[in-house]
Amino acid sequence: IDYLDVPVIVKETGAGLSREAVRALYRLGVRCFDVSGLGGTSWVKVEALRSRSPDYLHPGPLADYWGNPTAVAIVEARAAAPGAYIVGSGGIRSGLDAARAIALGADLAGMALPVLRVLARSGLEAARRYVEQVLYSIRAAIMMVGGRRPSDLWRAPIVLGPRLRGELDQRRVDYHSYILRGRLVPLTVVRWPNTRSSRRS
Repeated sequence: IDYLDVPVIVKETGAGLSREAVRALYRLGVRCFDVSGLGGTSWVKVEALRSRSPDYLHPGPLADYWGNPTAVAIVEARAAAPGAYIVGSGGIRSGLDAARAIALGADLAGMALPVLRVLARSGLEAARRYVEQVLYSIRAAIMMVGGRRPSDLWRAPIVLGPRLRGELDQRRVDYHSYILRGRLVPLTVVRWPNTRSSRRS
């Protein structure tokens, strides 16, 4: 990776990146991760559905329930790679979902299915309006926490629901420390793709 002159982005395909995977890749020099968590489109299931081979065995419930949920994957990725760029994707369906992903520690949020549905049903102009509405919702969320830019969502107080707390507990993630300090680390480092983070002077 150190010898490449283009950024390298590691993206999951619907099962969510774990902190173990992110930590290992971060040590190798990867500086951008798309967590693609459980909750969005499962490409394991997509491949199963598109296969026409009579010999193909369907993975069953694994396609729907195997993996790291998006919220957990964002927290784990940020905790494992504080100086990396994190894309929060997987089940993002609205501007509010995107704002939540960023508040949890993602640099940005990604979505595909909702936009593609609007595009397929109503055309390009409707899809463009849909994206504009999503962006407006994100800006509104930023304003509601007294911010001016997406990174201000990191500074906003957040409350984790019982399910997320429970999953982070089982994964032994100190979410109290993460909320207060861990998700703020990107504000204190200079970050460039495929280079090691360095503290601001």
